Amino acid sequence: MELSTITQDPHAARRAFIEYRDAFRQEGAAIDGELMRGYRALASGKQLIRLHSTIAAGGVDDLGRPRLAIARADEPSITFSRNSRGGVDFIPTLGTAWAGREVRAADRRFTYPDGTFDDTAWISADTWEAILPIIPPRLRPPHNIEGYHVLWEATWTKPTRRRAPVDPALLKHIGGDLWAVLATWDLTPLEQAVLGMRPSR
Repeated sequence: MELSTITQDPHAARRAFIEYRDAFRQEGAAIDGELMRGYRALASGKQLIRLHSTIAAGGVDDLGRPRLAIARADEPSITFSRNSRGGVDFIPTLGTAWAGREVRAADRRFTYPDGTFDDTAWISADTWEAILPIIPPRLRPPHNIEGYHVLWEATWTKPTRRRAPVDPALLKHIGGDLWAVLATWDLTPLEQAVLGMRPSR
């Protein structure tokens, strides 16, 4: 998976973090807070990504389905809605097909505008589902998993035919379109098999 990353020397990032932290404490400006969090992540050696650019660069498959998907880390699976103008919504799967359309929370539904993908015709009007990867215990956040997200190469299937996902990354939102990459990993054959056997919700 190709990530649209922002990198910086950790020492320079540390100096910028202190500068923006002090400004944020004095003035409380939201942009200073976002920059403070971003520089703190860079100072600790983490990568930052522009999520929209990463999703767009991932492109679509031969059926027009997005190659990459994003979801809150506690979601079991997602679906998507896409139009022929290149816009896409990633939506949690809530039992029945398209029930997730009612989800409005910004940390659960991700909407990308027309032009995110090339203006190719949307070939498949079927309902497609992608299950989220298992986060290995060594990489799991110690608490509040709802505050984290997963980006991965989606394996879109019919809801009754699940297949394991590929190449995940654990993300933490910094602000706007910026996200810190906390970890990347590969699923083991056993993890893939167990995920593939789980029934649809």
